[in-house]
Parts: sequence; structure tokens; C-alpha cells
Amino acid sequence: VTRRRFARHVSDTQNANVFTAEGKSRRFAYPPNLYVVDGGAPQVNAAAAVLDELGVTDVYVVFLNWAASILGLSRAAEDAGVGGLRHDVSLWPWLRRHRIRVHATIYPGGGLVPDTPPWLLRLVASRCHTVFTNVGEVEAAVPGARFAPVSCDTDFYRFTDRPGTGPLRVVFAAADRPRKGLRTLIEAFNLLREDDRFHLHLVGPHDVHLPKLV
Repeated sequence: VTRRRFARHVSDTQNANVFTAEGKSRRFAYPPNLYVVDGGAPQVNAAAAVLDELGVTDVYVVFLNWAASILGLSRAAEDAGVGGLRHDVSLWPWLRRHRIRVHATIYPGGGLVPDTPPWLLRLVASRCHTVFTNVGEVEAAVPGARFAPVSCDTDFYRFTDRPGTGPLRVVFAAADRPRKGLRTLIEAFNLLREDDRFHLHLVGPHDVHLPKLV
């Protein structure tokens, strides 16, 4: 399956006739731009052999724990308290042997917490060509990290008309952690304190923040 799908994609990129005027493939609903290997060492080795055969030059990986696993750093990450690691899926020897460039996106979750040691972030980054992130601790620890805010597909999540009656109700339902942005939300909402077109609802044990609302 891996060989067939990627071989067809490689062939398509060399044949302009298979693309529409908008640049979409006539054969694929979407091109194979994310590849997840579900298995252990045999499956990883088989996938690596196919990618080598097809001349793959770049690998993209998301989340700290998966990046550490793929880059052969799972033991170091485990010592740093990172969870969700796999010790049997390292592609580092193959990546290094074939000079494959690794691009990692390190977002919150996937093992990254506010107290993740900076040395681990730098170690993972040392084996990457590019590191993308949307959190300050990664930017601070990794020189050259590229800020990439989480995007929203506005073609899928379209704005719809809503009745113009009643206030706009803003609902916050998340844990009280610094990067969730509750404090920023309260500061912004206080700027609207004289505008009754907006109501704020806090879901969860956030009573400690109620006095901050003015």
C-alpha cells in the first residue's frame, strides 16, 4: 500500500495532465502528505525502505513525544518526564544515512508541558532542519524556531448569519493553565465591561478568577 500510493503520487507530480486548473489532483481526493506508521520495528523498517526507494527528502513530524521517538531520543525524553514515547520506532539511522531533513511541529500536548526541560527541546531541535511552534518556551529554548500559530480552516468552519437579538455569549471551558489564556480573556472582557452586548460564561472551577471581572 505504501509503495503504490506514494509511487502514484510521485508520478502525478511529474505529470501536469493529472491536475485540474486549480492545482488539485484528479486521482487523489487529497495527496498523501501525512504518513503514520502504526506498528513496531518491522513496519518502520518496511516503510523506510519504500520511502528510500521513492527518493523522499523530507519528513514532517508533530508533537514532542513523536519527534523524540522518530529521532532516536526516546530514552532522553523519558528521563525528562515526557510521556507517550515509543522506543521501537526510531528512524534516526536511516534519516542520517540518507540526509533526510526533519521538520518538527512542537505544540502543547504530545509530551510538551510548561516545565519541559529546555535542554531536551534543544536536543530534539539539533536533529531537525526546522522547528515550528506556537509557545514561548520552545521559542526561548530553540534558536531559530519558527512561530506558527494554530490555524483554522475557514473554508470548513464558515461563519454563518445569526439573529441580531440578545448578547453574544462567550464560553470558556478549559483547564486553568497559563497557556489556555483565561487571564488574557478576562483582561480583554474587562475592556468591554460597559458593553452589555457580550456575556462571559466560565465553565469549571474558576471561582478564584471571578473577583478579577469588573
